[in-house]
Amino acid sequence: MINLLSPKARLDPEAVERVKAWVPEALQLPEEAVVTVMELRCAEDDCPDVETVIAVFGEPGASRKHKLLKPLSEVTKSDVMNLTVPKQELRPCFTSSLRSPCRSPRGRQPRR
Repeated sequence: MINLLSPKARLDPEAVERVKAWVPEALQLPEEAVVTVMELRCAEDDCPDVETVIAVFGEPGASRKHKLLKPLSEVTKSDVMNLTVPKQELRPCFTSSLRSPCRSPRGRQPRR
């Protein structure tokens, strides 16, 4: 179990910059997009002790995040290149009258 009150471990700045450099190519981001990389710790039984979270801001539409279930030090270029754009961002759904995003009852987009 992880002690949540222990001092925070410092991330390796080179690892952060390395992963941030791979993300724009992997996700085909516009130049103005902002990428953040962080490592989160979890004390719950059903999650890994450490995961790497990549957040992308400034894209048309909304921000998004991707989780890699491993520490930042173990993230490879292949891991990042295999990230995908969530389907709801690839195929926006609009109601016919309000032009607002729509979702099915479970938060999924309806099939077309």
